[in-house]
Amino acid sequence: MKCFLVSLILAGGIVLFAQSTTYYGKNGKVTGRAVTRGNTTTYYDSTGRNTGRSVTSGGRTTYYDTSGKVTGRSSSSGNTTTYYGPTGKVVGREVQNAGGKTYYGNRGNTAGRSVTNSGGTTTYYGPNGRMTGRSTTTGKTSR
Repeated sequence: MKCFLVSLILAGGIVLFAQSTTYYGKNGKVTGRAVTRGNTTTYYDSTGRNTGRSVTSGGRTTYYDTSGKVTGRSSSSGNTTTYYGPTGKVVGREVQNAGGKTYYGNRGNTAGRSVTNSGGTTTYYGPNGRMTGRSTTTGKTSR
């Protein structure tokens, strides 16, 4: 169920698979899901309702709500991703390091971190070091 056969492109005979990430709260209950097909990721809440999507191209991602309105953007360079609000103002950064990722708020304060194990499970921690949730990713995308 977590790895979906998306489509068969008849012209090239290429099969695209979706990558699915399921997010869990600290109590273990599902809080949402993200499904990536190619360069588009669709986000769902815990009930399966669509909450938005994002499209990535050339290291830049644009985020949209369900009506298609831009809610933010991000830009990646090296090991750093910078997040921008809908007006273009920086709202945070993410830095990939050997131990995982560290997240920073718009003023440079540490907002949290995450660590991914070899099995594909990511554990998220708040600024105080307490676990806030987990996610599991299955499948892979063809880009």
